[in-house]
Amino acid sequence: MAKNEQSKKWRVNKADLKRVAKNGLLFLSPVALVVLDLLNRGRGLDEILVAVKVWGLGVALDFFRKLKAE
Repeated sequence: MAKNEQSKKWRVNKADLKRVAKNGLLFLSPVALVVLDLLNRGRGLDEILVAVKVWGLGVALDFFRKLKAE
């Protein structure tokens, strides 16, 4: 399998999983900054969890986009 080969629809290859993981880590940095700011302001865990849930949804959407792509 070629390095840049696109996976078949409804199948995810190793390269797609690596891209999803890389994107997840990239988009984790703004969430980390928001969490640090919220902790600095003394906000509760509920507000921190909202930021983490939004990040998780973004990673899940990215995964499903890769899964659906042809």
